[in-house]
Amino acid sequence: LRSLQFTTGLIDTPPSYTGAAKKVPTVNDSETALVFSDVSVPNLEDSPHPVFLTTNNVIFSGNAPTSLTDLDTTVDTSANETGVEGSAWVYLKIVSASGTGFTIQKNGAGANQSGSNLGSPVTDSTNTLTYAVMLTDSVGVIEWKGTATNSTTITLLAYLNTVPASAVNIFDGSLTQTYQVIDTGTKNALCLLRIENNDVSSLNSCDVKANWELLNGSGGPQSCNPGVGKWAYVLVPSDGAGNIQVRNDNVSARAAKIYIDSALGGGEQPRHWLHHGDYEDDVWFDIPVPYGNSLALIRFEHNSGANSQEPRWRVNGETLLAKFNGGGVMWHTGAFQEFTYALVLIKDGAFEYYNTSGEQGEIIYLSAELVIS
Repeated sequence: LRSLQFTTGLIDTPPSYTGAAKKVPTVNDSETALVFSDVSVPNLEDSPHPVFLTTNNVIFSGNAPTSLTDLDTTVDTSANETGVEGSAWVYLKIVSASGTGFTIQKNGAGANQSGSNLGSPVTDSTNTLTYAVMLTDSVGVIEWKGTATNSTTITLLAYLNTVPASAVNIFDGSLTQTYQVIDTGTKNALCLLRIENNDVSSLNSCDVKANWELLNGSGGPQSCNPGVGKWAYVLVPSDGAGNIQVRNDNVSARAAKIYIDSALGGGEQPRHWLHHGDYEDDVWFDIPVPYGNSLALIRFEHNSGANSQEPRWRVNGETLLAKFNGGGVMWHTGAFQEFTYALVLIKDGAFEYYNTSGEQGEIIYLSAELVIS
């Protein structure tokens, strides 16, 4: 095919390019000539990123590496294309031997990820399933490793393509025990943050939360504890002004930097209540979410009762038991009147919820804080 060239010599067309820098040729309203017009681009910050469910593409099957290794999410083990393109958020199902921990991170992030955080899923002593969500590099690659060379299968369940990948520093100072308001520069978005510990002491129980949240956070993908000179991932929704809240739950302040690595705008807000009450123990229940196939940041509130809480969730239709220490499939709260987040994949308008033994009778709230559909 020959290239199509626009000229300035057409009848009723501007005779030169002067004043037309970065404009595009379009047909005028009368449909009689070409004119130079401004490019109309939607506000990317507020544009939704559609969630694409895959056909359960297996992207790894074998023994887990114990050193950081590239994993290409754009093709599966049969060399079929998965649909992932460019910088993307990928949602992964990981099945391995019980008690296996993993490190999942953006390709090129370095070897300093530390502690329980969004990037450290783990199977527990009895269950073999966990989930992970992570930002890829510009060609769809992440890095990963396991704590042992156990047989492992990683399945791509969903992805969001062509997402912002900024790595912008939004905080450089001292994190205090009292929540501080920080401007992310991104409004009404689900933010992937990287918290870097620059102190001489560990950054214990550092957590982030929505600026509208009144309770203290505990566990889940909004909490981390990177060691000295280390970093960790967290997830948090920003409000209409772009603000979030952050704290370091130590008596003394800790020096830290916070980077926003990516943010998904265009989500449904505000809070949508899903449940208030209790559930019997050791039974999976469907929780309807009125957003079809989507990613939902689900908030679990321990509203009343003396025991700590460790409820679990899994993708609708899954048969394996699930746990995720530090990031997704298992929430954790200590004393009542604490909350935690989980980034849940909603399939066919629902996810599955499970109360662990000994927690029946304690009152909980479930709500969707932000939904990307």
